[in-house]
Amino acid sequence: MLAVTELLAITGLLQGRWHQSLSTTLVYYLSFPAFPPSFAKHSLQPNQYGTESGSTTIMCRPEAAPAAEIIWLKDGRQLSVGEESGSRLQKLPNGNLRISNLRQSDGGTYTCKAVNQLGEAESSGNLTILCEYRVQFLEES
Repeated sequence: MLAVTELLAITGLLQGRWHQSLSTTLVYYLSFPAFPPSFAKHSLQPNQYGTESGSTTIMCRPEAAPAAEIIWLKDGRQLSVGEESGSRLQKLPNGNLRISNLRQSDGGTYTCKAVNQLGEAESSGNLTILCEYRVQFLEES
């Protein structure tokens, strides 16, 4: 719980109203918008493509207040993703999923699950990995 001095420090940033009780204690009632996660405006791209050995980022942009925790699933199973830059599967600070050094086995259905205290929502899309072909021309002798 915030102390009165902390409340006074943030009053310029938040909307609310003051109320003075009979004991002359000043109380500030804060009002915050609050709603469960939703993908109504920004669902996952239904089909995304990547090339073997390349990288891709799957964007997850739910609306939620308070902010939602992002959980990634592939083909219905929760992914073990790192948050450090060296991870092959990395959850970026904004919740997006970056996959480096793509393999054929990375193809499948990815689901972004957004969770906050008021509820949860999911959005899914398919990732298809294209083969990397190299064409080499041979000289005739």
